[in-house]
Amino acid sequence: MERRLAWGAVLWLLRPAYVVLELVVAAATTGDYRLDRDTVSDLGALTCDPRFCSPWHALMNATFVGTGLLLALGALLLAPRLGRIVTALLVVAGLSSVATGLAPVDQSSGLHFLAAAPLFVCQPASLLLLGTRLRAEHPRLAAALLATGAVTSVAAVGFVLGAPVPGVLERLALWPVLVALAGVGESERECHVMSDPNRPVAPKRSRHLLDPADLHASHTRSQGSMESLTRVQTWVISILAVSTILHLSVGAVFIAYFSDADRLDARIGANVIASLIGVLAVACGMLIHRRSPLSPWLALGLLPGIVGAILTFG
Repeated sequence: MERRLAWGAVLWLLRPAYVVLELVVAAATTGDYRLDRDTVSDLGALTCDPRFCSPWHALMNATFVGTGLLLALGALLLAPRLGRIVTALLVVAGLSSVATGLAPVDQSSGLHFLAAAPLFVCQPASLLLLGTRLRAEHPRLAAALLATGAVTSVAAVGFVLGAPVPGVLERLALWPVLVALAGVGESERECHVMSDPNRPVAPKRSRHLLDPADLHASHTRSQGSMESLTRVQTWVISILAVSTILHLSVGAVFIAYFSDADRLDARIGANVIASLIGVLAVACGMLIHRRSPLSPWLALGLLPGIVGAILTFG
């Protein structure tokens, strides 16, 4: 059982590489492809659009298939921890990603959108349910999952309804899920390492050497060590979560900066989204530390959007 869970965790830890592969394919695209305006599906189109052409479409479609398989297989392996409903949602989401890669948008747009739709529904729903499930056992991780589920839900609705900057909204609906589930995988991997029977264990003292007078001091030292370890883990998780979310904010600033000068709506919208993501990052960090997110510190989250506005319009 432990080995099965460890393999599921590893599969999910591999999935954030999707973002790098997508950006590589986007960089290789010729013509007027824009991350703020054009969808991820356009990168997998087999034929050239009048505005742009994606010569590495095969890599993009293979990435859809690969990350979908990693999601579905990881969910099946982690099913004892996830529960039946969350497992089913994530398996459906993974198969949806696989189908998206097998049905390029330019070959059959109707089939492609039908294949992709479950991904935008099942992923946010699974994060919200999993966050609720883990609140008692892993409150910090649960808070991060709930926050990510809420943000990706709003972004998915905005993308489906045709809100401005669809490229930003689509990526905001997809990229954070990769990080959130990788966090779940890392949490499960750490649990496996701590419970590994082959892990070196400090030798026990012989019974006749036990000093009853030292039991209380030993217990106190043990409690202090556990509290110190918990603090370190909290800071590591919070730094990882905040820095990862801020990467998305920086990406929105880049989109605003490189948008055409005549697309004022896209430039303003991308900077606003950068600020919203920054505020989310600060709130996520405070929740992980079990502090109320309603704090003046949230103003720090506005900095990416302010810097972006200065760079864009300055």
